[in-house]
Amino acid sequence: MASTKEEPTSASTVGANCQSSVYETTTPNIHRVGFGPRVLRGLARVGAISGSYWSERKRRSGRKTRERGGIEEDDGEKQAGGLVTSCVQPPPMASAIPNTIPEIDTRIARLRDEILELQRKRNELVPLLRLPNEILSHILALYAHGRGDYDWNAFHVDWIPIMCICRRLRDCVLGQPSLWSYIELGLSSRRALVETKIRNSGCRPLTVKMQLYSTFGDDVRGWFMSNHSAQIGSLQVQGESDVIDQLLKALGDYPLDTLHSLEIESDDEDLPRRYRVQLVLPNELLTGKLPRLKTLSLADVSVSWNLFRGLRRLELYGCRMLPAGSDLTIADILRLLEASPDLRSLSLATGAMSTDNSPDVPISIPNLGYLELRTGMVETTALLQAARLPPSATLELGNYTISAPVEVDNLRNLLTAIHAHLNRDDAPKRHALVLSIHQPAYPTTGPSSCRMELFRTAMEAEIAGQGNWALQDKEFTGVFKFRCETSDKAYVGQLIPELLRTACAEQVTHLDAGSTRDLDKAAWLGVFAVLPALESLCLTTMESRIAVSTAIAGLDALSSRAETTTRIHTLRLRAIDSNGARREHPYDHGEGEWLYRFTATLEAYVRGRREAWRSTGEACTPLSLLEIRDESRFLSFPLHRPQMEHIWEKMDGMGIIVLDGSEWNPKSLQEEEQYV
Repeated sequence: MASTKEEPTSASTVGANCQSSVYETTTPNIHRVGFGPRVLRGLARVGAISGSYWSERKRRSGRKTRERGGIEEDDGEKQAGGLVTSCVQPPPMASAIPNTIPEIDTRIARLRDEILELQRKRNELVPLLRLPNEILSHILALYAHGRGDYDWNAFHVDWIPIMCICRRLRDCVLGQPSLWSYIELGLSSRRALVETKIRNSGCRPLTVKMQLYSTFGDDVRGWFMSNHSAQIGSLQVQGESDVIDQLLKALGDYPLDTLHSLEIESDDEDLPRRYRVQLVLPNELLTGKLPRLKTLSLADVSVSWNLFRGLRRLELYGCRMLPAGSDLTIADILRLLEASPDLRSLSLATGAMSTDNSPDVPISIPNLGYLELRTGMVETTALLQAARLPPSATLELGNYTISAPVEVDNLRNLLTAIHAHLNRDDAPKRHALVLSIHQPAYPTTGPSSCRMELFRTAMEAEIAGQGNWALQDKEFTGVFKFRCETSDKAYVGQLIPELLRTACAEQVTHLDAGSTRDLDKAAWLGVFAVLPALESLCLTTMESRIAVSTAIAGLDALSSRAETTTRIHTLRLRAIDSNGARREHPYDHGEGEWLYRFTATLEAYVRGRREAWRSTGEACTPLSLLEIRDESRFLSFPLHRPQMEHIWEKMDGMGIIVLDGSEWNPKSLQEEEQYV
């Protein structure tokens, strides 16, 4: 059989074929579309002129074809078979492939990280309506509910107009019954809207907020309880005591098998007690009528304390014990804790309690994650000694009043009990301390207050300062809060070191004293003396004599204690204009004189830290970060610019200055100003 051999097609042949093919296929089409003779003659002239064009086109086309095939022809240099001496380079990845297993593993890890980063970036760029329904529904729930179960948005209808954007958002909202399960019955509630929300909630348990006043119609409340009480999962009642009393007496007549949370609070605090109706929680509600009740919060409601069973959260504020005339004792509270072994949160605000018959051996309460006590110092001491709390339980104590020598002794006993709890071997380390001390300018304006808060980390302290935590987020955080007041201003200087020693001050590395007012240098020296491990400090100065003097005294105290200042590596300062909120005209460059003494003291402190850092051969801890929040931007005015530049010169090489969130460098600012 004769073999056939295909001859390679040259570039010139391909170009010629392209020209003839195009011309031959185009010309008949021209006649088909019906061009006139004049147009045809013009096209013929173009075809005659384009001969040289097609010759050049053939040459270029052939060269591109050879280059795509990895072959390059040169007029003077060829190899056998038409192959050239130089070939196209392989892709970069091919030449960069590693040859050893460790290098390959490193490359794989780097590529995986890059893929994850690309996926995150892609997810950020995905349009909202292209997200999956489960993600889109979660976004809509966050928008509707805001910060929690009792957020204002959750009960109101301000979020409902989002359904009007498109059909898909409407379907997503209607497909989430939980969004509709928040019902508010108040003065402005409309029955039609309430019915719509209940209908859209399906079979979900309802979270109901009920505002009861004499002007609120009984027909709406009666209609709701008669028709939908079996669906209530959580009930919060506020209002006038006489109207609430009517509801409590009738509450046992409704089916409440789904109710797991009940909160009752009257708005009669401002009324004299003789004008208030004494609220009483019926015993039947605690003896089987509410089988799923796990959360109970009562304020000024008399209740039988010995009937609490199986609760997980209990709040009792000013609640008297039934039967009437019974005296509350420490033993009653311990029995309450034993009757609810799964109790995770307990808040008590009571009057005087009897400490007789307290157990000699502490009772262990392993599941209690949050304890708030607003009782007397003697009662709190007895409770802390009688109950052994988990080491990571959140503990909030106060507000205690110290106005007599006997109360000073009671405070010392209480601080001893607190220290025993905080200093246990299995207790978490609490490194962040928030200290707030306020002393009135005149003794007649009120007592001096002292508040101390302990956190495990500085980040937790910062998050806690930004807003209130949800109750479930407060459990088992290891946070400790203490508050007291004294009318003896001279006693404050002795009180602060005692509180710090109680708080295991040797573990504290971060001190936030931004809310501290009217402390002199001696008081600051007492504070720093009991904080040997301090590494980070936060101070605030304000346009007032007390605030400015407090911050200056703190910096002076730091400068005079070399053994303390050499350990601090972060200093955060905040300058506040007390008139900024009600200012009616913009700032001018002549304002902010009150900061001059503060910046001068800061410059002296930074200079001392620089000298100490250099004198020890850079062996001591440098001041690596000076962070300043200047909300009114006073420090950028010409009045303070020279001092700020001197401070930067002392910080240069040792640390950086961060002003309002950005690193501050006067040289860079000058270059930018010259460029502009």
